[in-house]
Amino acid sequence: MRKKHLFAGEDYFLSILGLDTLPGLLLAFSHHPKETFPLILNFGATELALPVARVWRRFAAQRDLARQWILQWPEHTATALIPLVFTKPCDNSEAALLALRLLYEQGHGELLQTVANRWQRTDVWPALEQLLKLGPIEIYPARIPKAPDFWHPAMWSRPRLIKNNQPVTDDALEIIGEMLRFTQGGRFYGGLEQLKTFCQPQTLAAFAWDLFTAWQQAGAPAKDNWAFLALSLFGDESTARDLTTQILAWPQEGKSARAVSGLNILTKMNNDMALIQLHHISQRRNPAPYVITRRNFFRWSQKIAG
Repeated sequence: MRKKHLFAGEDYFLSILGLDTLPGLLLAFSHHPKETFPLILNFGATELALPVARVWRRFAAQRDLARQWILQWPEHTATALIPLVFTKPCDNSEAALLALRLLYEQGHGELLQTVANRWQRTDVWPALEQLLKLGPIEIYPARIPKAPDFWHPAMWSRPRLIKNNQPVTDDALEIIGEMLRFTQGGRFYGGLEQLKTFCQPQTLAAFAWDLFTAWQQAGAPAKDNWAFLALSLFGDESTARDLTTQILAWPQEGKSARAVSGLNILTKMNNDMALIQLHHISQRRNPAPYVITRRNFFRWSQKIAG
């Protein structure tokens, strides 16, 4: 059995050793980001900017901590990541741009311009600013992931248009699938919000549930968890009820991590039934993961109720 290592007295060692611990922290962060993240918040170092940006792009569970580090160390982030934005499109360049966009949106435009001008080229800042000002529809990954084997949308409930009650075409279904596969770290492609203005909400919810069901039947592959997250974007009150039934059953099946993900999805549905179901779960006297719901119920209810 693999021994679980516990971090003890780390704040003391960090205060004594300072930046000498950085190589070890980088190594630990690459293998155990969840456990190490609270430690690296103490360090402003350009070496950390890209690993943190990758977390900000891809991993929903640590996004809040990644956001905190980026905003706490904006100059280190900008210094390390601006050059990466202008490299060949890849995962690193996309992560860098998303982190810099966060800084820009949070009022650090002047700092970004100052750092960009250190390269003593008049074209760097205008080019960077243009990228930072891209609209949500214009931001998508350089590589479009391949459709998974369980993707058979023609067999599922089909979204219908609001204006004429007509089902969307097969070509439109493939475009919807591509947009869903753009999802990174719980961050959806902007075009999906636009889709919600064109299609009947209940038909999108039914489509999302069929997609989720197909994902589960395929073994719930983690790399395709966008099929699960789609419930948070398209789910309605019926979805909230059905998902709650699954959430209550999963721990008995040894799927507690999926139950926690389901709870997070419920919080993002923004409908009254989701709030009711969260309250229902919070009142149960079950072990983890439901203790998480009780601990965070007030925060979640505020988020849903606005």
